[in-house]
Amino acid sequence: ETIHQTCDEVNDHLRDVKTIADRIGAGFIGLGAAPIWKYEDMPVLPKGRYKLMTSYMDKVGTMGKSMMYLTCTVQVNLDFASEADMVKKLRVALALQPVATALFANSPFFEGKPNGHRSWRSRIWRDLDASRTGMLPFVFDEGMGFERYVQYALDVPMYFV
Repeated sequence: ETIHQTCDEVNDHLRDVKTIADRIGAGFIGLGAAPIWKYEDMPVLPKGRYKLMTSYMDKVGTMGKSMMYLTCTVQVNLDFASEADMVKKLRVALALQPVATALFANSPFFEGKPNGHRSWRSRIWRDLDASRTGMLPFVFDEGMGFERYVQYALDVPMYFV
């Protein structure tokens, strides 16, 4: 109901996870991208989709495998009560994205060395599949709504089912 309750809930979950991690000798590091490893060093779940995604990423940018294997994310899901409410929230979320990127910039290392960026993760996301990443300028156009967003989604090339 409030940001303070959300913070308390997250901290409760973190305490639970830390308790389990301590038992198995695992630890945590608050970074948005792996600081010392190359994507070739990362274990991959044995799922066919990763093979498909990896070969696709090589065709649409230079950082796809780094994004897939070396970055972490925090995702926010926003509910909406109506089409107008969805448009308003989507516009605010997209407009605030640069602020969120700056607030959570925490990946200054790559392959064990300073990379010249406060957010290497953000740098990675700027060289991915342009058809499915980045700003959606049409969101700010008059007439934005469910139909326009669905049309955008249908126009994005599919690469995995």
